[in-house]
Amino acid sequence: MRISAIAPLLVALVFISGCINLDGIFPPDAPPAPQEGQNGITQEGQNGTAGQEAAQNESGAENKTNESAFWDNEAPAQANGTWAVNGSDNGAGANETNATAVSGINATALLNGSLQINGSETGNATIEPANENLNIIFADVGHGDATILMANGYTVLIDSGGGEAGGALAQILAQAGARSVDSLAISSWDEGRIGGLREILRRFAVHEAWIGKEVPAGKVYEEARENLEQHEIYTIRPNAGDEILRGGISVKILNPQESEYAENAQANSIVMLVQYGEFCMLLPSAFPQEMEPLIVGKLEMQCPVFKWRNRGEGRSTPSQLYAKVSPKDTIISVGKNEAGLPSPTTIDRINISGAALWRTDVVGSIYVNASKNGSYEIMPANLSAIFQYNRLVG
Repeated sequence: MRISAIAPLLVALVFISGCINLDGIFPPDAPPAPQEGQNGITQEGQNGTAGQEAAQNESGAENKTNESAFWDNEAPAQANGTWAVNGSDNGAGANETNATAVSGINATALLNGSLQINGSETGNATIEPANENLNIIFADVGHGDATILMANGYTVLIDSGGGEAGGALAQILAQAGARSVDSLAISSWDEGRIGGLREILRRFAVHEAWIGKEVPAGKVYEEARENLEQHEIYTIRPNAGDEILRGGISVKILNPQESEYAENAQANSIVMLVQYGEFCMLLPSAFPQEMEPLIVGKLEMQCPVFKWRNRGEGRSTPSQLYAKVSPKDTIISVGKNEAGLPSPTTIDRINISGAALWRTDVVGSIYVNASKNGSYEIMPANLSAIFQYNRLVG
């Protein structure tokens, strides 16, 4: 009798407990603390899967973790799994975000700390280009000149900076992923372009050299020529009208002319029109402005990138060559000097033209990523990221 009387009461208690949230009266045990992932993104479990929605910090704003983008733009990873590029959340889903770091690359950042490149998940430091662009580095070598061209596993080095620049330039080449120098061009025989030659030849295998017609007399120039001879490097002496094709890069020679200018190294400078598909840039080297009429008529196109001659030297009259090219971006390779370079006149003319001015003494090495369709991007160089790009292409 007693058991039969209590049974209905037990059934009633079970029913009531199903309707009442007993967690509010008897809280469950707290879950284990989440593990911190390698990229600062909260994760849980041994399999590295993404955790639940990230908690907000004391101010109510979402926690952010700085991640390195392909170049030096600020791209912090949001706690909700998206990237804020230059401060703007792109609004992707909680598990991934799409960001294009280089033309032709679709990079998806996953919460497990890896990248998904063009649909395939990779490790943290892997960037796989969908196409093979031209990489250009205007190297910061102090008060001198050095330009690096890299495409399809081929490296062209134009000039080697001043006497103290060899070690720095060798490091820049190595950081960019160069294993050797396929072509070395000495655009003009001056100390700001050949000073680092010995160190480059010591650290890298150089397969060929492009040199001008006249080598000025003097110890510095004789040593440079002897270094080339000692390494038994095959030499090419280009003339106006020649075209050199290397690694998909076309280098059209606009100078030196057939008639040599004795003892005038600047007049015999190698002026190069670099083309990669529809992209082009002009490298006038140390070619004198007063001689520009000799080559202006040979230019049949405008180029978006122009490197100013001789560390930004100025003239009383505007440059016909600069006006003909009408660039969007102008590069001045210059370092600390007592000559007042770049010239205020040059800076004024560039500003009046509307072109953007990039100076190595201000931003350091400068990087251009150009595609064959003519589009390009220019920015301060992030050499470690450029290495990752070229490591896969090469």
